[in-house]
Amino acid sequence: MAAMPSRGVLRCARRVAMRPGSIGPVSPPRPGGTPAQPLTWSTTEDDSVEAQLTADNQVAVSILPGRSGLAIFRVLVLAPGTYRFTAGAAAPQDIAATGGHWSVVCLPSSGRPSPSLAEIPVNPQQAVSATRVTVPAICGAVRLSFAIDNVNGSSDAGVLLHDLALSPVR
Repeated sequence: MAAMPSRGVLRCARRVAMRPGSIGPVSPPRPGGTPAQPLTWSTTEDDSVEAQLTADNQVAVSILPGRSGLAIFRVLVLAPGTYRFTAGAAAPQDIAATGGHWSVVCLPSSGRPSPSLAEIPVNPQQAVSATRVTVPAICGAVRLSFAIDNVNGSSDAGVLLHDLALSPVR
C-alpha cells in the first residue's frame, strides 16, 4: 500500500480519463508493455490539432500550418524505477510530414513542482527510438504526452505514431 498514489492523484487521473475527447483505451501494442494499466489516451482541446487512433493501432496526428501544440496525453501510475520508452514515427501518405516531441512529466503525490523526466524528439524519418526514463518515488503518477510542431509549415502536416511501449528495465 505504500506505493499507492494519493487519492487526489487518482481523482485527477480519473477526471483526465473521463474527459471528452478521449480516443479510447489502448493496450500496449507489444508484449512486455507497462505493468500499470494506462487509463486512456486523451486528445487536446486545440482545434488546430487532430489525433485519431487507426485500425492498425497507430495514432495519426495532424496540425494546421504555422502552429504547434499538444496532441495526445495519458496518465500512468507507475512504481518508482527505470523504464524503457520506445516510440516509432512515420510520415503520413496524405499530407506533409512533421515532427514533434514526447514529454514525460512527474505528477507528484505532494504539492512539489512537477519535474520533467524526459523530452524525446520525434522525427518521422526515424523508425523507432528508445529512451530510458527514471521515475522517482515522489511521482504519484506520470503524464506521457506528444506535442506536434508545424510552426514553419505552409500546409497541414502530420505524423503517424506507432510501436509505443513503456516497460521496466530489469
